[in-house]
Amino acid sequence: MNLNIVPTYTKNSAGEASQYRFKNGNNLLLSSSTATTFTSSVQLIANLTIGCEVSYLSGDQRYDNTGASSGTPPTSGVLTANSSYTIFRNNFYAADGTSTAVANSNDVRSGTATTSRSFTINITTGNKRAWFAFPSNLSNPNVVVTQRGFGVITSALTISTVSVAGANGYSPINYTVYSYLLPSGYLQNQFYDVTI
Repeated sequence: MNLNIVPTYTKNSAGEASQYRFKNGNNLLLSSSTATTFTSSVQLIANLTIGCEVSYLSGDQRYDNTGASSGTPPTSGVLTANSSYTIFRNNFYAADGTSTAVANSNDVRSGTATTSRSFTINITTGNKRAWFAFPSNLSNPNVVVTQRGFGVITSALTISTVSVAGANGYSPINYTVYSYLLPSGYLQNQFYDVTI
């Protein structure tokens, strides 16, 4: 993932910005006395928060129309803003003409990717396999599969576990795979409505 974070400091009545700092937690990534763009290419393997701090100087003393001091000038300070990036793994699903079980990372990743926990598998006449997969560490899964025109068929599906690599070959994690094999092929179009 390529990051390009551009800080914007609006002076108003405060003083000029004196320092820009980008941090990841307490780790200083970049410090500059002028506004600068933080650019980095990262492999997101954990949630990431990049903080930007802008230190600013005291503001100018204001004067009224008689030349007397008017109010107290704004004091120096620090403004902080964060940009957060959250990792996620897709869910996958498909119906196809393969009559073997979903067995490896490539099989899973060949399906349609979605971040939704509700989707429809469109099975066409002649398909031999319908399946879906989701990360085994997904919080609170409650799997319900409904065949339109028939009812809930969740218990008819076979459940297995497959190790699936992340995007761009990232470290694999276990996925739970629900599948239904019909080696002779579906005789008519079907729809499986899935909720995870």
